[in-house]
Formats: sequence, structure tokens, C-alpha cells
Amino acid sequence: PTEVRSLSRFHHTIRTLVLDASTAPLDTALANGYYDQAHFIHNFQQLTNTTPNRYLKDARTKSIFRSE
Repeated sequence: PTEVRSLSRFHHTIRTLVLDASTAPLDTALANGYYDQAHFIHNFQQLTNTTPNRYLKDARTKSIFRSE
């Protein structure tokens, strides 16, 4: 249950940040249950092996539609 809750918190936070570029990452993380910035960054890096800023920059520049 703890891992599922952690993944759900992560998913909701990332989804909000990717879909709304005007949203502040720290405010969104806190609203979704992270204790502080360090908690968010640590959890983020464990799950993605990158930083939140780098991930968001890449995610926001890619299309959700793939052209093959």
C-alpha cells in the first residue's frame, strides 16, 4: 500500500506539471502530499533517474503523438 500511494502521488504530481506549464513544481508537489522540496526531488530521482527540471523540460517539448 505504501508503494502504491507513493506512485500515485508521483503520477498525479507529474501529470499536473506536464499538462500545465504555469504550475509551480514545489506548490504542486506539496499539494499532492510531498513533505518538502527534498522529499519530492529524492523520490523523483529514484523513480526516473533524472531531475524534475530536466524531465519536465523534455516532456514539455515532446508531442504526445508519435510519428512513425
